[in-house]
Amino acid sequence: MKSKHILLVALSIGLLAFTIPGQAQQQDDKMSGKWEIYKEDGKIHLSLYADRQEGEKKWQTTTEFKKEDFQQFSLGDPVNFKLVRPAGVVSFTGKVTNTDGSGTFTFIADQEFIKELEKYGYSDWKVHNLLFFAQMNLKKSYLKGLDQQGYGDMPMNRLVTFVALEIDLDYIKEINSAGLGKVDDKKLVTFKAIGVEGSRIRDLKKTFGSDISVSDIITYTTMNVNKAYLDDIKKAGFELDAKEAVQFKALNIDADFIKSIQLAGFTSMDKSNIIAFKAQGITTDYIKELSSLGFTKLSANQITQFKVFNVNREFVEGIQKAGYRDLPVNQLIQFKIHEITPDFIRKAKKKNEGKLPTASKLIQMKIMQHH
Repeated sequence: MKSKHILLVALSIGLLAFTIPGQAQQQDDKMSGKWEIYKEDGKIHLSLYADRQEGEKKWQTTTEFKKEDFQQFSLGDPVNFKLVRPAGVVSFTGKVTNTDGSGTFTFIADQEFIKELEKYGYSDWKVHNLLFFAQMNLKKSYLKGLDQQGYGDMPMNRLVTFVALEIDLDYIKEINSAGLGKVDDKKLVTFKAIGVEGSRIRDLKKTFGSDISVSDIITYTTMNVNKAYLDDIKKAGFELDAKEAVQFKALNIDADFIKSIQLAGFTSMDKSNIIAFKAQGITTDYIKELSSLGFTKLSANQITQFKVFNVNREFVEGIQKAGYRDLPVNQLIQFKIHEITPDFIRKAKKKNEGKLPTASKLIQMKIMQHH
């Protein structure tokens, strides 16, 4: 199963499932339809279609082949060639040029292959499954190997997914010998889909402990949490456990981000501060903006509050021009929370006999306005 392929494959909750919306012109162990090819880099890309109604393409697979995979393949119009595989024979008729081709095909399943499928419990086969197995050059030995490794009781759609993802017998042995015990067929599909290999499992077990679960492996692989990432974060000053590593990675917190915040003057940040800064989008540019407004000694929590309530240059300068130049941080945040604007300050000053109210009184006036 060395051929690369593009299939109608859907990813749902980490699991791939091969789905076929419709079949036509098929009966028992035979199937017919249309084919198209195009040639690229010495490879033949073959698409097969089965029609529900005339002209409707309801089922399709595209698979990559070499010229040598076919019997009697040649250029011309008409041409007749075959793909002979253990699962059956696909006979093609049509036209082939130097660049592309098209025509009709007929597939006839191999009866011995069908018996082998049924021997290992796959009695719910459909002819489109067999055609796909022919395209992928599935051999009887694979069915036997699956059974020997304890995967002989899968539903047909799972077998199709195994074949589509090229989950071969060596891969199964590699995963099951990496220290997790026997991984079930659903998880094997997820492992293969996201690129889990035996070496990754062993590395993660060394990093997070031997009791790491299959679900943890999936999470860490999906998030690309590995020893190298943890080492980089540790060099920046933070040693993470598994849960923290996932949080950091989910927010795309890397060593460069941490170092940039430290260089901006925040050298005593804890993990929760780093997470808050990243989650709120606090950057060195925002820190510099606040510094230029006179806020040079803000704590990490105060900067986070400023960002949460969108305290920015426009707001601060507007309040300062309206007469409040030396507000404490907590009152400035209160101004923002209560939506105190320069326009409201002007109206409040007018009501206060032309005098600027104290910050506390101004906040009270704003609260009373809503009552």
